[in-house]
This record gives sequence, structure tokens and C-alpha cells, in this order.
Amino acid sequence: MARKHGTPSNASCPERAGAVKRSVALPNDKVVRLYAAAVQEKKVQTYKLTVRSRGAHPPGSIKQLLKAKINPSEIKVAINTFTTLNSGRIIIKTNSK
Repeated sequence: MARKHGTPSNASCPERAGAVKRSVALPNDKVVRLYAAAVQEKKVQTYKLTVRSRGAHPPGSIKQLLKAKINPSEIKVAINTFTTLNSGRIIIKTNSK
């Protein structure tokens, strides 16, 4: 028994039966975009602050001083990361200036 091969489908992406595409309608625009495209455009700008010691203080002690002296809620700044570098510097990343 010989089998015949059929021609491949021209559909670039076959859809599942019952699959629903999620879309987001913007309030001011009449354009409807896919949910994945709307989420992908969300970009958060981050700001970096580099701190180093004037003297020969190790990064661990500088980090402890900053944590003791600075209250982020008082100055209304949320600190995302607090990274120490091998060069003795500390990088503080935030979402606001």
C-alpha cells in the first residue's frame, strides 16, 4: 500500500479550536492591540547613583553607614538594588530621581 503525501497548509500559524486572542482597547485611541504588544511597551526608566568613600573605607562599612543614615521613605525614593563593586564603590538603583 502506497501512501500519498498531501500538500502543506498555507496557514502561517494554525489556531487551536476555541482559542481566544486577548486584546487591549486603549481609552483615547480606537486601535485595538494585542495584550502581548501592550505589555511589551511598558518600559521603566531606572536611575543609578554611584557612591564612593573619600577615605579608605571598605564597601561594607559604607553600605552600613548609608543604611543607618538614609531613610528612603522620608525622602520618597524607593531603592531597587544596592550593589557593592570590587573597586570600593556602591551603586544604588532607583526608579525616580
